[in-house]
Amino acid sequence: MRKVVDTNFLQDEDLRTYLAASRKNYVVVPDYVEIEITAAGKDNIVKSTSILAEFPKQVIVGKQTNALANLRGRRKGAKKRFSDGKQTRTFRRWMRRGRAKLAAGDPSEQAHFERVSASAAAHLEEIKRGADTFAADLEEAAKQFTEEELRRIRNKEPFADEMIEKLLARIFHFSAGFYKALSKPLPPWEELMHTYIFRFSICATMHALRWIAVGGAKKVGKDRIRNDIVDASIAAQALSFDGFLSKDAMAQEIYENSRFLLEQFLAFEPPVKSDATSVR
Repeated sequence: MRKVVDTNFLQDEDLRTYLAASRKNYVVVPDYVEIEITAAGKDNIVKSTSILAEFPKQVIVGKQTNALANLRGRRKGAKKRFSDGKQTRTFRRWMRRGRAKLAAGDPSEQAHFERVSASAAAHLEEIKRGADTFAADLEEAAKQFTEEELRRIRNKEPFADEMIEKLLARIFHFSAGFYKALSKPLPPWEELMHTYIFRFSICATMHALRWIAVGGAKKVGKDRIRNDIVDASIAAQALSFDGFLSKDAMAQEIYENSRFLLEQFLAFEPPVKSDATSVR
């Protein structure tokens, strides 16, 4: 069992219970989780890794998102392809040795951590700079739905067929945008649905529906939008493993809804072409 862990779950006793239940129970630490706990400083990373340090052999580090975005989609082997063997070995070694040195104030370890922490904080700020674009995409998505459809979204009522078509088109719109940014064509359907980009697009669309339901994202701060981007990325990675460990009800709901949608896509090929220009 390999489950992706959210930042808010790292210090929870349920994590210890899960890892102690079986040596075959692993946690996957996504790059954004590692970045968040590192950017928060020395005391935070020591506390956040206290449970993981008890089970270092059951910790797996996920690939960086830029590497995931460039992976081709294949039905088999997703767990291995989404995992980073080198970073996993480095992180396990740090938990066995470096973590205790950092906690004790070792000058060399602390100097190294301060450099890494500053880099992590800068990365989070970079994500925040993209918040305006993300918010604009949400506002554009809201315009595609009628007042009746927005009411259904707010009340969590079943979607009509036309709403489902709009939802699918939005997911393809997200995916096509990412591949355009990478200067790559949208892959054929049988490959696309197994990519990180497509799974992130599902999770981002689920977030969009939440914001649409409460009236849009224009009034929301950039920090919140940044957190949503991070949450969507973590949930997207969880879709390629055996589950998601999170104490955030909204993040868990996004994951569950996204998994339901993905299962439908995996079971049925939608009536759309794998050309980015065919989906509006």
